[in-house]
Amino acid sequence: MDWKRYCSDPNRIVEGNRIELFDAGQHCYDRMLEAVASAERFVSLTTFIFADDTTGSAMRDALARAASRGVEVRLIVDGVGSFDTPRRFFAPILEAGGELHVYHPVDPWRLRFVLWHRMHRKNLVVDGRVGFCGGINLHDAPLGTDQGGEGWHDVHARVEGPVVRDLGRSFFNTWNRVMGPLRTAHDLLPAVEPVGEHVASVAWAGGKRRRGRERLIQRDYRHAISHAQRSIHIWNAYFIPDLGVRRLLRNACDRGVDVRVILPERGNHPAVQLAAENLYARLMRYGVHLHRWPGALMHAKSAVIDSVWSTVGSCNMDAQSYLHNLELNVTVYGRSLGDALEAMFQRDLARCPELDPANWSFRPISDKLLQRLCYLFRRWL
Repeated sequence: MDWKRYCSDPNRIVEGNRIELFDAGQHCYDRMLEAVASAERFVSLTTFIFADDTTGSAMRDALARAASRGVEVRLIVDGVGSFDTPRRFFAPILEAGGELHVYHPVDPWRLRFVLWHRMHRKNLVVDGRVGFCGGINLHDAPLGTDQGGEGWHDVHARVEGPVVRDLGRSFFNTWNRVMGPLRTAHDLLPAVEPVGEHVASVAWAGGKRRRGRERLIQRDYRHAISHAQRSIHIWNAYFIPDLGVRRLLRNACDRGVDVRVILPERGNHPAVQLAAENLYARLMRYGVHLHRWPGALMHAKSAVIDSVWSTVGSCNMDAQSYLHNLELNVTVYGRSLGDALEAMFQRDLARCPELDPANWSFRPISDKLLQRLCYLFRRWL
C-alpha cells in the first residue's frame, strides 16, 4: 500500500529515521535518562507535568549532572501541569547552570495572565541526535502499581535520525519566543545522517497566537482519515472530535472502514469525560466502535490507519489541543512501524470491552443532561 496517499504535506517528510515505541512508563524513563546521561552539547526538554516525586527527581538529578559537566540544559514546564511542583525543586538544575522557564504560570494578578493556552508538549531532544515525543509526562503515574505508580496507560516514542532536527526546532522556536533570541535552530541543531528505514514528519501546534501552525496536526489527521481504506484505530484520552472530524469518521464507516477508538472508562477530568460521553451515541450510530479502557487512566493520544499511517504525540482530539495548547506529534509512514503500532492496538483492544449502543441509550436522563451541559462548554474544559 502506497503510504504517500496518507501524507498531507510531502515537504515535511524526512527519511532515514529509527523509531522505538513505548507503552510503559519505566522503560521509557530508563531510555530518557540514558539519553540525558550521554549528552555532550545540549538537552532541551518540554513537559506538561514535571512532578516532585521519584520519577521527577530522577530526571531532575540527571539534568543537573548534565549541566554540571557543561551541557546546555534548558527546560520548559507548564504552569498549570506543574503547579504543585515548588520552584525550589528545580534548584539543582539552576545551580548547575541550567535554565528553566515556567510557561504561563498561575499568576492571575498579572496583566497577561492566560489560563487555557498551555504547554502540553512532551518533548526531549539530546544533542540533536535523539528525541522523545508522546503522551508520557515526568511523574510516577505511568509506572506500575508495584513500582509506586498508578498504572496509567500511554504511548511514547524514541526518535533517531534527521527528523530529530524538527523536534529540536519546535523547542527552540518556543524558547526564542518566550525567553528572547538565543541562537537559531540551524546553529544549534546539526545535520544528522540517516540511521534507519522509517519515514517520518513532525507536526506541532502553537495555539491561537499562531494560526498557521495550530491546525497542522488536525490537518494530518483529517487527511489520513479521509484516505483510509481498511482501518482507523485510535487511542485518545480526551476524545471530543469536532464536526469536520465526525463527518470524516462517518464517511469512513459508510465506505466499510473499521473505525475503533479506545477511550478511558474513567477520566481524570470529570467535566471533559462527560463532554466526550455526550458524543458516544452519535458516533456509535455512525458505525464507530467505542472501547473503554478499564482500571487505571488511558492517557494515550495515538492512532494507526491501515497499518501505514501512525502518529504518536501529545495532541488530544478536543478543542483544547486544537485551539489552545502547544502540542507535538510525530507521524510515521509505512508498514514497518504501522504493523508494530497496530499490534499494540490489538493487544490493548483485547482488554477493552466494547460499549453497547442499546445499553448506553438507557443511561439515566440526569447523566444525559449533565453530559450535554458539559459538552456546551467543551471549548473551555
